[in-house]
Amino acid sequence: MNGILLKDYISRLASKSPKTLTNLIVRELEEESPGQYICFVDDGVESHDVHLKISSLNIIENTACDCGKKDPCRHITAALREINKPSHKKSGLPRRTKQSKEVDHLLIDIDTNDLKLWVSDLLEKNKELLFQFKLQFKKKEGLTIEDIVKETKLGLQSVIGNRKIIKLEELRKIIVLWRKIHTPIIERCINEITLPSSLPTIDAIVNEIIRIETHLGGFNKFGSYTLTLFTLLPDAIASIDKPVTWDYVVSFFIDRIVNLKNNTHIEIYEIITYQILDKASISQKENILNRLSNIILSIHEERGVHYLSSAMVKKLYNQVLKHDLFNKYHSLFKTNYGDNDYNLSLIHETLKLGLEKEAGALCKECIERNYQVHYSLPYYNILKEIYAAKNDKISLLKIAKTLFPFTYDFDDYCLIKNQITDPTKQKEFRDIYYHKARRSLSQHNINEVIFCYKVLDSEKNYEDMVSLILNFSTYPLILEYIDKMYNASPIKLLANLTSHLGNRMEYQNKRLDDKNISALHVLVSKAVGYYGIDGIKMQIKKVNAKSIFSNSNPFIKCFEYLFNGGEEMTQEAEKEENFRGRPRRR
Repeated sequence: MNGILLKDYISRLASKSPKTLTNLIVRELEEESPGQYICFVDDGVESHDVHLKISSLNIIENTACDCGKKDPCRHITAALREINKPSHKKSGLPRRTKQSKEVDHLLIDIDTNDLKLWVSDLLEKNKELLFQFKLQFKKKEGLTIEDIVKETKLGLQSVIGNRKIIKLEELRKIIVLWRKIHTPIIERCINEITLPSSLPTIDAIVNEIIRIETHLGGFNKFGSYTLTLFTLLPDAIASIDKPVTWDYVVSFFIDRIVNLKNNTHIEIYEIITYQILDKASISQKENILNRLSNIILSIHEERGVHYLSSAMVKKLYNQVLKHDLFNKYHSLFKTNYGDNDYNLSLIHETLKLGLEKEAGALCKECIERNYQVHYSLPYYNILKEIYAAKNDKISLLKIAKTLFPFTYDFDDYCLIKNQITDPTKQKEFRDIYYHKARRSLSQHNINEVIFCYKVLDSEKNYEDMVSLILNFSTYPLILEYIDKMYNASPIKLLANLTSHLGNRMEYQNKRLDDKNISALHVLVSKAVGYYGIDGIKMQIKKVNAKSIFSNSNPFIKCFEYLFNGGEEMTQEAEKEENFRGRPRRR
């Protein structure tokens, strides 16, 4: 969004009629310096801190919000809309110039000494007001690092005293005070990033905020605020021309990410480092990634696999993928116990490089650490693909024997069955797993349903397949074999399709999604071709005479929708009715 004219953005917003902004309240909108705006945006019970920078040409240069959502979030949009209003509508902006006539007269007529005494007495009773008074009138030039640290601490104490529990409203007040202290200092440091005093000053502010946060219980209350202070830092570092200076500045942040002696991890420096990485050249990217890799390796050497290194590895992994450098750093990454998403991504990326052996080793590593086989099924499936590509039949057989009792994959079944030479034992194997699959059909396991259909199809036993219709079959599966079942047992097929137990299929199909509705339409049309409309109506009449549950059968309801009066329902209407047997509204 940056680089867009404010009025263009607002006009584009108006054309979309943003209803989502109606419940947002923008307050305490202030222009700290020319073009630099801050405000709070209340969103229900939550309040968010928004920073905006608008150039003198009314161009949006920078935006930030602590809600963590994609920029521009709706809080930023609400603040921009507020800024764009005529000045008399900006309710959040202070109106110090619009004082009442009574106040004007009082200020003109009041005795200066009396005013000073009154202000002095007022400030003594209000620490927060006293601190703001000092910020406003105290000279800011020549502040040492110690002064900045002290001011940061005093800003906190002026709001909460010595308490450790902070209320939401107090948190906002602290951030407002800190901004007045930190923003001009940080801006100067960023503009003069190569000066010897700039980096130590930044480090002092960051460490004092971290110290305060730790003292208050360490719940990351000020993380978003700290990050907003450094939005312009990556651009400033990217503009450094001298490689030696650039290297020194970047090293300053990287070297402070982890301190194993003090057992500290400064996440803000890690985030800044990755922001620098986004703007770096190819050689600079490799420089940064090499340094980060060394940090992780040093943690592994000293602490082994550590929660800190695991978290850093995942972040580094995502950055390596983002910058398309996985081929260079793939050997750095290991599997992480319990994190299947990361592990599977790592294995698939390794396979993309053609490193089947390494990917296989990663799969086995994950399998060995899982104490139950079903947790390892994704890794076994990857090994299966690797062995199939190599035509490694011995390894494929081992995998098939492990996977089959969990997946009921028909190809694995054939592989295991074909290596049994004794026909009697072959039949025993078939009967054990077929009947086990049949018994589990009542648990709505679709893999077992498909397996039973494929076994009977391989044996050309379509009469028994007709019985499977009542066992939580899916309509696409019935449709796949409908012609063969009709040729084998047409009367039993129609009886089962119209049975009152057909509601099992509705349950299996999760109230019938689009795929199953489409298959059911084709299935009904085929049935009409086989039996005729009158033949199906006669069968439905028989079913209605025997059972009160026939109205829950999806096949019957679809037939009635399609052919009772010749009017066809759309899929949307069928979904709306949900095939619950409700009468159609005309």
